[in-house]
Amino acid sequence: MLTDVYNVAFRRDINILIKKSYNKTIDVEFGIYKDDKLTINLMPSDGAIDWKINLDFFKKKVKPTYAKSNSKVKIHEGFYNEWMENRDSFFDIIKSNEELSKAINNGFYCVGRSKGGSEAIIIALDIIRNFNIDKDNVFVGALDAAKTGNKAFCDSVEKYIHKENIYTVRYNHDIITQIPPFSGYDNPGVKIRVGSGALIMPLVDHAFGCFKEEELQLFARKYDTYFEGTKENVRLK
Repeated sequence: MLTDVYNVAFRRDINILIKKSYNKTIDVEFGIYKDDKLTINLMPSDGAIDWKINLDFFKKKVKPTYAKSNSKVKIHEGFYNEWMENRDSFFDIIKSNEELSKAINNGFYCVGRSKGGSEAIIIALDIIRNFNIDKDNVFVGALDAAKTGNKAFCDSVEKYIHKENIYTVRYNHDIITQIPPFSGYDNPGVKIRVGSGALIMPLVDHAFGCFKEEELQLFARKYDTYFEGTKENVRLK
């Protein structure tokens, strides 16, 4: 299924129905994949990486509105606020389009690169909490994404979405995947690190992890062949 996640990320085998830009920092495409599931693809606008929001890791973590008063769940403020600003628009697009509203009944892929990967986790959680979807048919790709929340948040995500269906991928020494650097913050799902790691080029590795499609697809096929369904972290060279 990691191959399918990268197919969505790189717009392969998808009937793209709606494309919308938010805040000039991220483009979102809504479509239908070859297996009739809804796709939500969060891409860096114009092929650029939003370094500012990725590196703004000293922003405080906030408790999401859905969390109970005694909940310890905390999410990166920047990612969460951006989602809440655009949440109604996302939901309206899905509900108002006949093809998309039909496709989501079959499940969905929510995939993003860089900051889009962090937000994909938040979005997928909110969607599955508000739509009647079989969790077996929900797949999330957090591709070279910054850490989204604390351990309580990661645990809550994995209650709604199977851990093995959340692909958290890091290319070599990608610096963005390692922020914020504080202990206790992470992304949910199976951690998949790809690349030889022979050279330490943190910023270059982030760009490769977001845009080096041919190599990433090779790693994805290897993962699907040998590791699909695992709940353990995986290293691919």
